[in-house]
Amino acid sequence: MSEPFVLTERPSVYLASKSPRRQELLRQLGIEFTELLLREAPGRERDIVEAPRKDEPPLEYVKRVARV
Repeated sequence: MSEPFVLTERPSVYLASKSPRRQELLRQLGIEFTELLLREAPGRERDIVEAPRKDEPPLEYVKRVARV
């Protein structure tokens, strides 16, 4: 039988969302996070239109809007 998995370091992630619910879920799980809101940096224009394009396949939409 294998040994149980044990984390030796606290996990940390970048959260690219302003969602209070996502922040609360991460806190409940004990996951440290840093908000990464590049598209809202002062003086920066939006670099992408997040509305789906006509007939855009879901996978292509995700690839287009998820880039940093």
